[in-house]
Formats: sequence, C-alpha cells, structure tokens
Amino acid sequence: MVIRNIVKDIQTRIFIRKNKKNKVFLGVRFYFG
Repeated sequence: MVIRNIVKDIQTRIFIRKNKKNKVFLGVRFYFG
C-alpha cells in the first residue's frame, strides 16, 4: 500500500505539472491569437 501511495503521488505531481503547462500554453495562445 505504501508503494502504491508513492506511485500515485508521483503521477499526481506529473499530472499537475502538465496541467500548468497546458494552462500557460492556452493562455498564451488566447492572448496572441
């Protein structure tokens, strides 16, 4: 169970990081588009 929680935490961090990049990218496209 502990290992599973660690894996889930890593996946969540990666997901949040990708989401931040996507939000910035969409914001830039909206601003310059």
